[in-house]
Amino acid sequence: LIGNAAMALVLLMFILWLLFLVLSLPQFWQMMWGFRKWWIVYGLTYATRWSIFRFVIPQKVVTDDGAVLRRRVWDLVFPTLTLLNFVLGATSVVIRSVVIAPYLLIHFFRVDITYLPSDLCDWDWSFQPFVSLVLHSYRR
Repeated sequence: LIGNAAMALVLLMFILWLLFLVLSLPQFWQMMWGFRKWWIVYGLTYATRWSIFRFVIPQKVVTDDGAVLRRRVWDLVFPTLTLLNFVLGATSVVIRSVVIAPYLLIHFFRVDITYLPSDLCDWDWSFQPFVSLVLHSYRR
């Protein structure tokens, strides 16, 4: 258990050091400033897609049960939204990866669960001591 906690601490400190190093480099901020038009376009595209899905389609194109009211408008909107969703989904992978990475690291270093099947859980060197400790405490 101590080894798992120490490994998590070492990995966390390395990731934080790397993050602070990158954030302190002027080249990083110059690169972000160079991408400012891309960030603006991405934000506007996301806001446009959200507005279309929230206000235009439910009120003017499709009913609550899924029947299409205006077929010509739907014929124009559907391919556009399909392409827009593909582009936004492909580019938001980066944002999702940055947001979910800390959660995955925290979840990976939990010792009360194992990702191995039950017949192979003896090979999980963090789960086995945890189960032994719980069984020992339970028997006392």
